Parts: sequence; structure tokens; C-alpha cells
Amino acid sequence: MADKYQRDIYLFLSLYRFFAYGLAVILFQRVPGFDISDVGEPDNLVLAAIGVYTLLKVLGPLRWWRADPSTYVVLGGDAVVAAAILLMTGALNSPYLLYSFAPVIAAAMLFQERLALAVASLLSASVVLAHLSPAWLDTDYSWVLDGNFLLWMVLYVSATYLISTAVYRSNLNIRRYIETEATMTERRRIRREIHDGLAQMLTSLTMKSELVGKFIERQRIPEALKISNELHALSQDLYQEVRDSLDELSVEPFPFIPVLREYVQDFEGRSGIEMRFQPPSGPLGLPPSVELQLLRIAQEALTNVQRHSHASMAWVRLLSTARSVELSVQDNGEGFGASSNGEGADGAEEHGRHGIDGMRERAESLGATLSITSEKGQGTLLHLVLPRNKVEI
Repeated sequence: MADKYQRDIYLFLSLYRFFAYGLAVILFQRVPGFDISDVGEPDNLVLAAIGVYTLLKVLGPLRWWRADPSTYVVLGGDAVVAAAILLMTGALNSPYLLYSFAPVIAAAMLFQERLALAVASLLSASVVLAHLSPAWLDTDYSWVLDGNFLLWMVLYVSATYLISTAVYRSNLNIRRYIETEATMTERRRIRREIHDGLAQMLTSLTMKSELVGKFIERQRIPEALKISNELHALSQDLYQEVRDSLDELSVEPFPFIPVLREYVQDFEGRSGIEMRFQPPSGPLGLPPSVELQLLRIAQEALTNVQRHSHASMAWVRLLSTARSVELSVQDNGEGFGASSNGEGADGAEEHGRHGIDGMRERAESLGATLSITSEKGQGTLLHLVLPRNKVEI
């Protein structure tokens, strides 16, 4: 959710920059006093140069929200360019006044408030010095003796500081709301998983332990040993479930493909099922939070293979295309004679396939589709398709 919000900020900044540039072009061509035919060739070059600069800013690969040193350098350069554009095209008489607010808005939405205020100070100082410094008094746009120039100067300076503060505060409140909603959603998901997974496993442990005691009291030792073995297996599953839940609380970046490969190799040694892993030809290009969900789905699918399929071989495949990312987990087990398109998994659940609801919910949270196909004696195939246009990057 946060990634999508940051992407929307970048889209807004791009649209704002295009709008401000388009407005400047209209002022040059249509408004008396800004007629391009009267300005001359140098301003034609400036207009074209600013258009190219706008395209580079919008289409550039830089991701502002990373806030690393390079983004600070680019933001500072953008502020200097905005100030230079004002000084080259008339300062307060420039049609690029609205355009000059772009670095202020970017700093307020993507960086700290003090940085936004610093950018606003740079632009304000440039405009004030342009109209008050004796070096600029002979220029056509230094109207220091005009009756209303001070009012316009105060308005521009006030606007830059107001934008830097108001935009930052508004954006901060929206961010806090999004983070609160994300936190509540995560809490509900964890509560549901604890209820559907850990709580049920603990209930089963309690019932089986009581049954062991009854068998021992009745001297039914073979039955007691059988239930004891089931308790041991269930306790191992419970331990793995707790570890997975704890790991999921961290969404730090991790090398997804190597981690999945290692898990598949460990699964082969642990389960005795021969595994085949087919990685994608290149990087997936997905956010860490999405990769983590794909890893959890693959892990849950393999857990079902181990518990229920009686398979001798299984395959895990990842396919990356320009339009989608696909994950497949297939086995050659006994199957269960039913198919599911992700809307339901009755056949699987009737045959003891646990965790399908959890995998389906994870897939839906990503905007992916999950299908499960199985036939008696033909094994089971889980296939997930994640369209790239649904991924929040």
C-alpha cells in the first residue's frame, strides 16, 4: 500500500510539471506581454530546453522515495534549475512561476519538512535578490519602483513557504492514516492465521494428548504409541508454523530466488520427495513484500505435498514475463479428483488439504489468481498468475 502511495505521488508530480510547463507555453504564445514572437530566439531555446528537461524529469528512472544521497543531489539540482529558469525568464514576471513550485512540492511530499523549507528559501531568495539587487535594476523585469511589486513579491514568498509546510503536513497525515490502516489489516490477518492455524493445531495437540493418557490407562500401548508419534509430527508442524509466522513479521529485502531454491533443497532432504526447481530466466522485479507472499504460498503448497500427496517427485517453477509472474507447484501424487479455480477448493479440503484458504487469501491480497487442479492418480497442480499491472511497486 505504501509503495502504491509513493508511486501515486510520483505520478502527481509528473502531471503537475507537465501542467505548469504547458501553462507557461500558453502564456508565451497567447497572453499579451508573453508573445513568443516578441521575445526572440534565445527564449525559444529556453522554452525548448525546459521542455526537454521536463521530459527527462518525468521519464527518468530515479525513484525519489528511496531518499538516498543521489535523490538529494537531484532534488538540489532541480531547485537550482527552477531558480535559474525564473531569473532567465523574468523572475516574478516569468510564466514559469507555477513551474518553480515543482521542487518545493517534491521535497514536501517525499522528503523532510526542513528540506522543503530550504528549497522554498532558495527560490524566494533568488526572486527577491533579482528585484532588489542593483545588478538587476537595469533589466526589463526589475520593476522595483512599481507600486505593487512588493505585494507580488510577498505573495510569492508566502506561497513557497505555505506550499512547503501545508503539503508536507497534509501528506504526513495521509501517510499516517495509510500506515494505521495497513497495521490494522496486518493485525487482522495475523489474528485469522493464528485462529485458523496455530489455535487448531494446539486444539489437536490437546485432544491427542488426552487420548494418549486414556490409552495408557487402558493398557492399549500400541494405540498410545501411534498417537504419540502423531503428537511428535504435529508438534514439529506447530514449530514450523510458529517460525513461519515470526519470519513473516519481517519484510526486509531478501534474495527471493536463492531463498526459495534453498527451501526447496531443504524440503527434499526433509521430506524424501525428489524435487525439481526451475527459476526464472531473469530477476522478477517485485517488491520484497510481494516476494515474501509468493515464498509463503510456495512453502504452504509444498507442506500440503508432504502431508497429503504421497508423491515421489514435485516441481516448483517460476516464470517471469513482461505481463505477469507465474508460480507453479506440481506433484505426481495420488491427487484428490477435483479442481478449483481459486473461488473454491472443496475437493481439496474434503481430502484434508489444509492451508488452501490461506494461500487463496495471500493471492487475492496481491491481485493474483490461484488455481488448483487435481485428478485421482495424476497428482496436483497449483498455479498462481500475478499480473504486473496489479503489483504495487
